[in-house]
Formats: sequence, C-alpha cells, structure tokens
Amino acid sequence: MGRKTVSYNHTFISLIPSPWMKKAFKVPGRDTMKIANLLWLSYSWKWNHPPKSKKNVWITNKMCEWFEIDPKTRTRALDRLAEAGLIEFVQRGRGKTPVVRLIFTKVSKAEYVE
Repeated sequence: MGRKTVSYNHTFISLIPSPWMKKAFKVPGRDTMKIANLLWLSYSWKWNHPPKSKKNVWITNKMCEWFEIDPKTRTRALDRLAEAGLIEFVQRGRGKTPVVRLIFTKVSKAEYVE
C-alpha cells in the first residue's frame, strides 16, 4: 500500500498560552514563530506525540515540507526556542527527528494588571 497523503488545510491551533507566545515572538529568526506554532498545532491535536507522552512533540519533515520550512531551518529554530527556555530537547541527533518537550510559562494575574 502507498503512504497516506497528509493535508493540514482544515486545522486550527488550539489555545496557546499568551505568555509563552509573547516570549516566542521575541525569539529571532524568520521561521521561528512558524515552528513555535507548529509545535502547538502538533501538541493540541496530539499528532506527533511519542508513546506515553503528554508534553513531548516533534515536527516531521513532511510537516516542514507542507509549511515550506527547510529541515535545517527547523533545527535552528528549535535551538533558538530552547535557548529562550520555551522548549527542551528530549531526543536529537543527526538523521533523527528532534523530540522536544514544551515548557509552559507560568501565568499570574499580576501580569495582566495595567
């Protein structure tokens, strides 16, 4: 049998914590926010979860291809997000799809008081 063709045309990203997104917007790189959104898309729809994992996700080469992101760009963007403290690597290496764990930013009511 042939492989299933994956289409992301009719999907939407579930809730993203606003403090997490605010930090992600400050991370440099043209496609870094694309990768951040893809991580949440994968997380919220439970697409690419390793078995028995709640916060671990990965972005496959097919997802990168569909969203017009080079796999090397994915790696650089993930490195930037890790430096910013938004994710941590669970698995990485040459020829492997990197598995990351989302680090949720704590939200307090004091952040929203103006």
